Amino acid sequence: MTEMDTIGYMDMPRTSRIGSRDVLRWDCAKSMAKAVREGKLPRIKTRKCVGCDCVANVYHHDDYSRPMWVVPLCYACHGKLNMRVLPDLW
Repeated sequence: MTEMDTIGYMDMPRTSRIGSRDVLRWDCAKSMAKAVREGKLPRIKTRKCVGCDCVANVYHHDDYSRPMWVVPLCYACHGKLNMRVLPDLW
């Protein structure tokens, strides 16, 4: 009998069930939502995109271990940044 036969799926550590990067992304998203609810971070629609100065749609995280270190971006600039077409904004 192997360990997997005796351990249930939900008894396994979260990082075993899903990738560790996905766990960081999920925890980061929860932290951001809480910060917006508590008023520590402004709602995204009130911010301007740092790439093109239009209304921002997303907060971009370059490092998920720093959940509050974000850049407001519109969808177009966010896509360009993720494809590394825009220079780093950090």
